[in-house]
Amino acid sequence: MRYRTLTAWTIGTILLGTLAFTAAFAIANYLETSHLVNRIAADAAARGKAASDAQLPEARQQFANDVRATLLAASSRPGTGLTGDRVTVSQTPDGVRVTVQWTYPLVAYGERTFVAVPLSVDRSISMRR
Repeated sequence: MRYRTLTAWTIGTILLGTLAFTAAFAIANYLETSHLVNRIAADAAARGKAASDAQLPEARQQFANDVRATLLAASSRPGTGLTGDRVTVSQTPDGVRVTVQWTYPLVAYGERTFVAVPLSVDRSISMRR
């Protein structure tokens, strides 16, 4: 085998391994955040059933604020990439809709991110019985 071929295969293998490693961690980050949102949505749905009896706009807004606060508190650990401006909880006729958007850095050096993958989770929480 020639040196040039060996070098090309080595560089290709390193790049492919790095890509697979990064993809695996991005998928794990998405699944972890999706699980967090699903858990909070299930807990909120159980609490929301009781709040739906009131059918007051103030109760629905308080429910949406509680869901958002719970989600931000649960995602406050470092490395999640979730910030308050990227978490939205809006009211719908049936309950609330939770949308979480964040980015996962693919190429980063120090504090700078050069290439990032945008990720998002969108869930609806029904307050109806």
